[in-house]
Amino acid sequence: MRGGIVGTTLVPTMDGVVPIMSLSKGDNKVLSYVKPGRLGYVSITKMRRRKVNCLNLKLDDGSNIICYGDQRVYLIGMRPTRAEQLRVGIRLQVYYRHTTAQGYIKFSITKRDRKVPEHILIMETVIGRPIKSPQEQVHHEDENKANNIRSNLKFLSRSAHSSYHARGYRNPVYRIRDRITWAAKIAAKSRRPRNTMPIQQLVAIARTFESKYGMELSKRNWDKARKDYDLPVPTAGSIVSKYRFESFSAFKEAAMGDNHKVVEVTPLSCVNVVSFETEGMNPIYLANRVMMGVG
Repeated sequence: MRGGIVGTTLVPTMDGVVPIMSLSKGDNKVLSYVKPGRLGYVSITKMRRRKVNCLNLKLDDGSNIICYGDQRVYLIGMRPTRAEQLRVGIRLQVYYRHTTAQGYIKFSITKRDRKVPEHILIMETVIGRPIKSPQEQVHHEDENKANNIRSNLKFLSRSAHSSYHARGYRNPVYRIRDRITWAAKIAAKSRRPRNTMPIQQLVAIARTFESKYGMELSKRNWDKARKDYDLPVPTAGSIVSKYRFESFSAFKEAAMGDNHKVVEVTPLSCVNVVSFETEGMNPIYLANRVMMGVG
């Protein structure tokens, strides 16, 4: 096994984001590029620990990748290379993560590719076959559409799934659920103080948005993070109008430029890393969405 990354490196799996060294045991699987134009989850089949000299790759989104110089990485356009050959300014290949208006998280290889819901991808891995939609559906036990860990997902028929979300006598817990929902809506009505955050501070938040909150920077995700994490920032619409951007995409471009670009390469001495192999020798993704190769 060639290459290697630090064992504490976070990777997206069917049980959430975990350190890669925790995948040496159990049946958890990591997000992978399984074939051209398709994402899936695969098992780590082999793992070996060793102590070597490494490189710290600092990216322009604020994240870091610590890996052996022989580790295979992918440049934009799916071009494989080795970490030791990376230079400042080079962009790395990533997958895209989207949040829909309904709150579902979807993945795609590129922005133009078909977007696959994360919960569907995980359940298809669990049952070992594609889901037959609309006859078969996936239910979120806690009704949080963004909580896609395996234990929170339930495979149901369409009729059974409809019953879970029904109101009245068909679902005896609906009153409790509605009270919680209305209480949250009432609490959210309290007006926030007028935001006068400098544009430089907004840019700093935008640059680390993906690595900090685990989702792609977009108008919808900005407002979602503002609400979920109680961020003292203006809404996406206010940014466009108040700071005179043509669109939120223009703000994103001004703030982030070419994201996942290498901005610094620093050598490190005697670091513990793990070398690994996966099913089919498929490359995997890290929590910052960068693709890492095997072998």
